[in-house]
Amino acid sequence: MIVGYVLNTYPVVSTSFIRREIAGLEAEGITVRRYAVRRWGRPLPDARDEAEAARTRYVLDGGLTELLLGAAWCLLRCPARLPAAAWLSWRLWRRARGGMLRHLAYLAEAMALRRWMHADGVEHVHAHFSSNPAALAALVRTLGGPDYSFTVHGPEEIWQLRKNAIDEKVAGAAFVACISRFALERVEADVRPKDRSRLEVVRCGIDLAELPALGPARDRGGEGTHVVFVGRMTGVKGAAVLLQAAARLTDRHPRLRLTLAGDGPERPTLEALSRDLGLAGRVRFAGFLSGHEVADLLATGDVLALPSHAEGVPVVLMEAMATALPVVATRVAGISELVEDGRSGILVPPGDPEALTGALDRILGAPREAMRMGRAGRLAVERGFVARSEASHLSKLIERAVRRHRSEGAPTR
Repeated sequence: MIVGYVLNTYPVVSTSFIRREIAGLEAEGITVRRYAVRRWGRPLPDARDEAEAARTRYVLDGGLTELLLGAAWCLLRCPARLPAAAWLSWRLWRRARGGMLRHLAYLAEAMALRRWMHADGVEHVHAHFSSNPAALAALVRTLGGPDYSFTVHGPEEIWQLRKNAIDEKVAGAAFVACISRFALERVEADVRPKDRSRLEVVRCGIDLAELPALGPARDRGGEGTHVVFVGRMTGVKGAAVLLQAAARLTDRHPRLRLTLAGDGPERPTLEALSRDLGLAGRVRFAGFLSGHEVADLLATGDVLALPSHAEGVPVVLMEAMATALPVVATRVAGISELVEDGRSGILVPPGDPEALTGALDRILGAPREAMRMGRAGRLAVERGFVARSEASHLSKLIERAVRRHRSEGAPTR
């Protein structure tokens, strides 16, 4: 069986979970063709992502020529499908209000993808994110292509489901994977009752072999208490709140140090804030790190802090918990499905430096409790967030969809 994966930009530093999902499907015997609209415009720090980029076909790499070839192919091979595709494109535009030219571009990109998928023998399409990748998958299907499914993530898309015409996309899909129960319930509220049976929870996961659990003697490098943050330098990730909490902790933990891994538009502002708070010399801004470098960083930490204002279910929390590193996170979206407050970590309200300070102080001041939380965190990941197990679940959903499509006598290409 050949499955086509559709994404907007792939790979990027934050899509390691998709790379692992694809590897899991391939381990199940499924051939995966990777398609993306565009390349990421920055260097990829992980060699595994570089390898993924080499396996991915990019619509915009071919420029106008590739789009015209796709349009010509559809005019010759499926002309009767074009009015329905144009009508779907118009409906999506009316809902999203994102500009008619943008949605005409989606239609042109879908025609290029339809041509490629026919040549590649794709029998099912799976898209990640309910925005334009799901729109492309739906348009490919309307142009006579294979059935499709897509994964709903968060945080931005989960609050824009109606704008993304989620009901239209779910109604046309074979199934929809939601990364958490929270995401499923949000989608459920915005689709027709008869379509709710299409929704499934398929969690993001990690490869435990890449992140062996560390023993109680974590490598602190003899430098004292180490708080780790991994995420984009944007307001939604709450790094400014973490810096404020760190400044409050220095009296009780004079050897406190903080590493912030990641990059983004607010990094200069955060660097200035760290100086204003008197944290110069305590804070290291590490920039983007490869997956192996993140694992090395987690191995030197005493606690991972992720004080986000909005999230899906962050993979970095799974990675930290897999190493038996205690975590402090915010009680938002699907995080409580991963972190059990007081058992496998501590959950605090978003945007509350005082609560974050208290949670970090509790973990840093109680090594035995921190170790207990770390062990519970490892068990939580082992039980519900392993990439191979979730990929196996997804593969069964895809196989069921393809069998149903074949039994209906419809072409799969």
